[in-house]
Amino acid sequence: AVGSGAADATGGWRASEYRARFGGDFDAAKLRALCVAHVRGLAWCAHYYYHGCADWRWHFGFHYAPYAHDLAAVAAELAAASDGPWAE
Repeated sequence: AVGSGAADATGGWRASEYRARFGGDFDAAKLRALCVAHVRGLAWCAHYYYHGCADWRWHFGFHYAPYAHDLAAVAAELAAASDGPWAE
């Protein structure tokens, strides 16, 4: 669920912030999409600085980044995948 974890058990601040920033219908699927897009953005930046532009058409389609707690969970999942962040 959006904002699951110890910090949210004491007030739900992370879930509340996501709803405030992304709308009331922000759910786990949208959180995952946000995190995947952010990891792709990090990979794009690294590729750009070390190898040149990967794709000029790519853009981060959100105004806000995910919280590190949520990003870490999805990044670990993506790291376990053999295709990397561009696979989805």
